[in-house]
Parts: sequence; C-alpha cells; structure tokens
Amino acid sequence: MLLIGLTLVWGASWPIMKIAVEGMPIFVYRFISAFGCGVFLLTLTRMTGRSLALPRRLWLPILAMAIINVTLFLYFSAVALQIMPSGHASVMAYTMPLWVFLIGIPVLGDRPRPAQWLGLALGLGAIAVLMLKGWSTLGEAPMGIILMGAGAICWATGTVIMKKMDWQKPMSFVVGWQFLIGSVPFIPLMWNDLATLVWPGTKVALAVSYTLVLALAFGFWAWFRIIEMVPASVASLSVLAIPAIGVVSGALILDETIGVTELTALALLLGALATVVLPKPD
Repeated sequence: MLLIGLTLVWGASWPIMKIAVEGMPIFVYRFISAFGCGVFLLTLTRMTGRSLALPRRLWLPILAMAIINVTLFLYFSAVALQIMPSGHASVMAYTMPLWVFLIGIPVLGDRPRPAQWLGLALGLGAIAVLMLKGWSTLGEAPMGIILMGAGAICWATGTVIMKKMDWQKPMSFVVGWQFLIGSVPFIPLMWNDLATLVWPGTKVALAVSYTLVLALAFGFWAWFRIIEMVPASVASLSVLAIPAIGVVSGALILDETIGVTELTALALLLGALATVVLPKPD
C-alpha cells in the first residue's frame, strides 16, 4: 500500500507543481513548501513524544542531505518545470535509479552486471530523445532537461546517503530536519519577490498545499521508509510507474501532448529501469 500511495501521489504531483510555479514566484513556492513540510513532519514527530533535538553525530549528514536532497533538487526541478512540459520533467526526474546504480558502485560497493550497463545506455537514450525534440521544437526546454537531469542526480545522491547512514531516528524526524534546513537558502532567493507578492488563487493555493503535505511530506517520508527497509535497487521498483502517471496526468490536467517522442522516451526509460532492477541470475 505504501508503494501504491507513493506512485499515485508522485505521479500526479508533476502537473500540479507546474500549476504552482506558474502562479507563484518560484522561490517563494519552494520556501513555503519545503519549510512547511519540515514543520509538518517535526510536529508529527513531537506529537508521538519524541525529542526534536538533533544529535551532534547527525549534524553533517543532515546538512548534506538538506543541501543535496532538498535545496538543490527543489531548485533544479522548479526551474525546469517553468520551461518544459511536466511530463518531460517527470521522465527526466525518474532517471534517478540509474544514477543510484552509478553512485552506488563506489559508495555502496555495488558491482554492476552487463544488463545494468545496458540499462544505463537505454536511460541515456531516453534523455537524448527528449533533448532532440527540445532543441528542435521546445525553445528553452533543453536547459530544462539539463536542470532536471541535475536534479535527478542530486536525488540519487541523497538516496545513496540515506541508505548508507544508520540514522537511529524516526523517518519523520530525519526528513523533517532535512526540509527545515534545506528551506533556508530560499529565503534570500525569494526576498525581492515578497514586496510584490499577492495572495494566490484557489488553484495555486491547492497546488502548494498538495506539494507540501503529499508530494514532499508524505512522498519523501514514504520513499525513505522504503529505502530503509529494502536495498536501494529494489526500492527503485517503486518508481517504475511514476513517469507514466506523470505523462498521463500532464495530458489530463494541463492538456500536454502525448506523442511519439514522449512514448519513445518513456519506453526507453522503463526498459532501462527494468534492466537495472532485474534480479541477478543464478
């Protein structure tokens, strides 16, 4: 049930986030959603009777996760969503398991199989397909693809760090502190927008609320709980269906086009991810 909920919530989040970034200054949106997520999760942690004190041994890992997994990922993804279709953004974001595989070689001691190298090639092919269309028909979208790819690498790095660490704390505590600290760099970035900020319309307010409570608070809590329970490569199974839901929900909510390019990139990506997570033959 946790995997199903995560798949649906994250799949639908991409067009919803695009509504938010088009109706509110980008850095204001990211600060509100990240800071609110941190407060929300730490409040839930405190309600269970747990201390919110951050042990000294976790200062550096939490700071690293806050910068890589929160600040950089949220920055790259939000900017990318302003200049590319949400369906394309979701496909790019879920190259993350491919980067988990590559980063896991030196960090987790993983030994890649030939099928996994094939998966990497297929994943890079999906990126190339989107970039080819981006340069020919989508104006500034190639930069969006580059930014979203950088975001996927940040997310993968955070996932590997999360797996490697022995946190010995509830996941709501770990994720809450990450988002609270990770929201701070957005304060100077959004400062100039505060003078002209107007109250958002209902649609934008609902999109921000969805991002805060479901996409970030529930989504990252669920994702890291899965990472905590199973190997990182197995956890990657939980994201296989999300790009498809992202593309379809983008078409339903934002009227984005699903064409040969999108279907080709999606097929390549799913093929790539399948080769990465297939069990090792005996």
